[in-house]
Amino acid sequence: KVFNASNNLSFGAKVSSTTIDNEANFQYQSPFGSAWMDNEAQNFIYDYKENIVAGYINYQGNILKTDVQLGLRGEHTSYTGKLYDTSFAKNGRNYFGLFPSVFLKRSLNKAGDESLAFIYTRRLSRPSFDNLNPHIVYVDNYTTGQGNPYLQPEYDNSYELNDTLKNKYVFTASDFYATDVIANGLPTLAGDSVLMTQQPTNSGTSRKWMLSAYIPVNIAKWWTTQEYAEYDNHFLPKTAYDISRNLITLSTNMQFTLAKDFTATLHAFYINHAVFANAVIDQMSSVDVGLQKKFFNSRLAVKASMDDIFNRQRAKGTFYYTGFNLNFQDLEQTQKLTLGVTYNFDLGKTFKSHKIESSNADEKSRLK
Repeated sequence: KVFNASNNLSFGAKVSSTTIDNEANFQYQSPFGSAWMDNEAQNFIYDYKENIVAGYINYQGNILKTDVQLGLRGEHTSYTGKLYDTSFAKNGRNYFGLFPSVFLKRSLNKAGDESLAFIYTRRLSRPSFDNLNPHIVYVDNYTTGQGNPYLQPEYDNSYELNDTLKNKYVFTASDFYATDVIANGLPTLAGDSVLMTQQPTNSGTSRKWMLSAYIPVNIAKWWTTQEYAEYDNHFLPKTAYDISRNLITLSTNMQFTLAKDFTATLHAFYINHAVFANAVIDQMSSVDVGLQKKFFNSRLAVKASMDDIFNRQRAKGTFYYTGFNLNFQDLEQTQKLTLGVTYNFDLGKTFKSHKIESSNADEKSRLK
């Protein structure tokens, strides 16, 4: 419904029905090279059905010289999971949630290049489908994995205040609060200090507040740079994994014009820590460089780039659990040299491409 040029009201609905049927059969050889034998104890069938009915209403307009967007979404979810293995188990839930959103933006001067904005959103993150499957899978001789059919969705509340100066300098203060945080635990099995099982759980609440600044700078006609700095305080309460860290992120993006149609780029970042669920990653950094030269009226472009030239982008840290900690180190191939040649042809008339949107993106993201 359009009231006038700057005020309108919209509403809509979505119905999603998901059915997933999983059947897994396992065989083994003992000893190796002998006939294959059925491992019936590990076989399973897991059937999952989920229905989501959602509706939303949204207002967009201008009130008292302030741009306003107000939204409210309601969702009802019902699901049932049935596991057939050496026994039978059935579980399911029904739940309803309301998710408001607020966006307010006001110009601070007549030129309109300085503004203050406030954003609030409430969202939910549903567990992936495999995280709800309670069947035990074997990772190695000491580790098993198991889904949790009693997982609750994670609810996130985000508050953000943005101050924009000269339409290019952005200063942000935000607060992120989550309840029923989904995190993977890795406790030892009862009565055994060696065997462990990995299982997602709702680990309590998490809070993260952040201060950041985005500052683009023209140092010279041939040298421009974009600087970004962020400070976070991220913690989980002692009822979960007792993680609290002050996080610092620094990054720079530089562009250099070396000659006509000849440019270079440099990207670098540094973090002192990173927190993912109950894992804390130690400091990490990387420097990437690139060169590009164009020929024949910019039709031909020759590019070369090198990622992580000092080989410092390595993940090393600690998983924190109730009662014990687990150190880890992940060495991946981060150094990469890329050479590329691109030539642009003009063949025939240009055409318009149509954007195709899909409404089941959220369900697809939960398939693993």
